[in-house]
Amino acid sequence: MRTHIQALAAAILSLTSLAALFTVPAARADAPADSAPATAAAQTQIQEAQGQASVLAGDKAAAREKAIQDALRQAVQMAVGTQVTSTTDVQDFQTKMDQVLTQSAGYVRKYSITKEAMDGDVVQITIRAEVSIGALDKDLAAMGLLMQRKGMPRTMLLIAEQNIGMAAPAASWMTHESTVVSADLRIGENVVLDELRKAGFKQLIDPEIAETKAASVGGITTSITAAQARKLGSLTHAEVIIIGQVIATARGEIKSDWTPDGYRSCAATFSARAVNTDNGEILATAEVTKQAGGQIDDLTCGKDAIHLVAKIFAAEITQKIAERWSSDVSGGTAVHVTVKHVDSLKQAGEFKSGLINFVRGVKGVESRGFSDGVAEFDVTVVGSTDDFGQELEAKKLGKFSLKVKGITANTVSVELGK
Repeated sequence: MRTHIQALAAAILSLTSLAALFTVPAARADAPADSAPATAAAQTQIQEAQGQASVLAGDKAAAREKAIQDALRQAVQMAVGTQVTSTTDVQDFQTKMDQVLTQSAGYVRKYSITKEAMDGDVVQITIRAEVSIGALDKDLAAMGLLMQRKGMPRTMLLIAEQNIGMAAPAASWMTHESTVVSADLRIGENVVLDELRKAGFKQLIDPEIAETKAASVGGITTSITAAQARKLGSLTHAEVIIIGQVIATARGEIKSDWTPDGYRSCAATFSARAVNTDNGEILATAEVTKQAGGQIDDLTCGKDAIHLVAKIFAAEITQKIAERWSSDVSGGTAVHVTVKHVDSLKQAGEFKSGLINFVRGVKGVESRGFSDGVAEFDVTVVGSTDDFGQELEAKKLGKFSLKVKGITANTVSVELGK
């Protein structure tokens, strides 16, 4: 007997030693902070970079802004470039680098200007930047910076919920509700709200206010029209609405040797889209399905599935919104500009030229129509819409001045003066 015990002990010792070869040692509680394998500092790099831009039409402020953006791109290129240099395919390397640089501003946690000078008519800016090399969707600090640069958009959530046993997705703000099962219809909504807060969405509309205002608009289901979005935005001051539904369905009993009889299996699908309230533009869409099981009744199983799928959906929609906002920050935001009191098509053309040549932050202008003294343009703007509006009022474009009559996150309404 002793021999068998000794042999067993030796075998266990041998297996333990072998496992140790493949196990990463846990960090000691008394280890210094800088010894942790993954710290915030390990995810950032400090880079000094220089950017430059030529002064056009005497607008030094616009050139200075472009020089800062150029410096940010250079800093990110130096910090993130090392992450893809291992590839042997030059074309693949350039594609990856281009993708990173189009989102360069989103990777910069913070920066300071260390030097500023003029070389003839060229503005030169040197910055010291703290650059995140982590994925944008996992970097909450970068998401927070994006939110700030987008003007901290207020976000509203409208999610209809259908648990097992209900005839259709239901919500108190919808015209028709299913009352087959009496259950808490806010499981998915509450989970997504919590995940959005964790991801940096600080300006969230209170669910009770969202419910009341949505009901007052009327006719809203699990999708929303541009007119409904504008109306709801004006009532709640939300810039973004995430609207959709989550549906749980039964999958029957779990049959296996290790599960008790009667345990239920189910799944839930969460589908929704994020919409700008001022113009009805779709920012992002996501659809996720998740299976759950191990509950004694379908209703409880459905609740578990809704909870699980809501967390996955929140992560996906957050990532897609961040990618869109990062693109806006680095490449420019599309702002729809409506101009009243325009006398002629020629004057509309002069206004367009003035935007391109004299207004800081304007990267491009497309004419969208002219009728009855009203001209419309889609303007690509680097920076916030508020800054763009202030620039419009501060400058005289050609023979006329402007007065801003209305502004939202993605639209500006102005009147032409002489």
